[in-house]
Amino acid sequence: EVPFMKAIDEFRHAKFEDFQAFEIPCNEENISMLFVLPNKQNGLRALEESFKFQNLTNILPKLRNVTLSISLPKFKVEFVEELSNKVRTLGVENVKKKVTLSGINSNDNIFMYQLIHKSSIEMHENGTESAGGTY
Repeated sequence: EVPFMKAIDEFRHAKFEDFQAFEIPCNEENISMLFVLPNKQNGLRALEESFKFQNLTNILPKLRNVTLSISLPKFKVEFVEELSNKVRTLGVENVKKKVTLSGINSNDNIFMYQLIHKSSIEMHENGTESAGGTY
């Protein structure tokens, strides 16, 4: 069974021909999560196929504050990406780099061989938590 969170509150919302959208503010200032839902019960695939980034520029200015009753599953999304190859495409020839970590290790032969980014977003009834780091 999937745990849900429920709220009746004021959210920014807009209706469109094929979908509706609402925005939930995150705990950090000026950050929010936009939910886009198809108007047809089985319309998610069609919405995914037709949705383009340009739609966002049309949605955001049309959002208005309204009272909504929402029910969403609690969730956590994690993303991990090894970035060494992507950094090389930006012109960094060799990710292998000598790193000075004298505060934690006296060994002068410590090198960085990988560049990894990890981030996560968790949404629950107490708000949204996010974390990220590159190592």
